[in-house]
Amino acid sequence: FFEMNLDIYGHMDINIFKYITLGLYAVGVKDRQNDRFCGLIVDALMPFIPDPTTIVVSVRSGCYSCEKMMQEKRFSVCALGQNTPPEVFANLGYQTGRACDKWQGLNYFVEGDLPYLTDALYAMTAEVTAFYQVGDYTLFIARIESGKQLNEGRPLTYAEYQNNLKSQVIDLFNNKKKGSIMTEQTNEKWVCKVCGYVYEGEIPFEQLPEEWTCPLCGVGKDQFEKVAE
Repeated sequence: FFEMNLDIYGHMDINIFKYITLGLYAVGVKDRQNDRFCGLIVDALMPFIPDPTTIVVSVRSGCYSCEKMMQEKRFSVCALGQNTPPEVFANLGYQTGRACDKWQGLNYFVEGDLPYLTDALYAMTAEVTAFYQVGDYTLFIARIESGKQLNEGRPLTYAEYQNNLKSQVIDLFNNKKKGSIMTEQTNEKWVCKVCGYVYEGEIPFEQLPEEWTCPLCGVGKDQFEKVAE
């Protein structure tokens, strides 16, 4: 099913790149340590060179998914559309893979030991050829092994997410509407001073790893403050 989509010139169908915008993408990677998948939401992805088809992805350094991408050197990319369920952002963007199965409860399929969202506009398989540390981020340069359109639709841009979907995702996350993914919570409330994201996870905030970052805006733990309830 998930084979290279070739055009008459023998290359991957580059029409799928029309969906690459300043949008949002779900990245999936194998977590062999816990025998599950990890992943995250990225908004910094762009085509790099056409032949071989290559992309560049920026990921916050030190996060668990970044570590796994460096180890595995293969990851999946799914372009998110206008109808992407809020659960995708709540699961992949608001939790750390160190503590939970971020793909639990999502509608996805597995090909080549990597997860792909069933409702995505298109999916690609990427092989890391190099990565570089740039400030607080790691730039992954990756060759596209395969790519295929999965569904019709308009890409979801970062601006549209902020304006139309962000509040739903935050409500979903904070109200534990993700079933078993977020279970027993602490009595503490920690709020990001930059974007207002509220951390109410099952792991006490002080016990989160030092490299943990805000899943919404990417700042570190030092930018959070405890709020009395």
